[in-house]
Amino acid sequence: MRTFIALDLPEEIKEYLFSLQKNFLKDLKVKWVAKKHLHLTLKFLGETTADQIKQIQESLKNIKYKKHELILKELGFFPDEHNPKIIWVDIKPEDYLKKLAQKIDEETIMINAIQQKFKSHLTLGRIKQIKSKKYLNEIKDIEIKQLNFTPTSFSLIKSTLTKDNPIYNIIETYKLE
Repeated sequence: MRTFIALDLPEEIKEYLFSLQKNFLKDLKVKWVAKKHLHLTLKFLGETTADQIKQIQESLKNIKYKKHELILKELGFFPDEHNPKIIWVDIKPEDYLKKLAQKIDEETIMINAIQQKFKSHLTLGRIKQIKSKKYLNEIKDIEIKQLNFTPTSFSLIKSTLTKDNPIYNIIETYKLE
């Protein structure tokens, strides 16, 4: 099964991020992330077996990490703003999230030895088509409300890909202290 580990977001943050999507309706064809699926990926594990899932679950229980206030910062694009494929929102402080992602890497190294470069971001959508390059300059200037929030947990999640949208099922949730 396809799995990943993600930071859980409060409902009010999901609601705000979902409302941002309405700012992009003009001259842009995007496959938006559904509100219920908005999350911050800490580690993508990929295909994992049932035995590996059990190992991961036990390993993630070893993580002791303090809660910390985070803040939404600014709009960003992957790979860059000149040729955007993904629209995302930056979260700070990135060091806090990098350290949590590193702890997860350390605890899951025996199952998934690939260390991933971490960039704290919340994906809003995947750009399919830009009808006007002029519009691209307008969306770069959309201001993000700098909302604070304190996540209380992260989860191991199963992702089932379908032709319409992925289906996410939480396998287990781990509390932050």
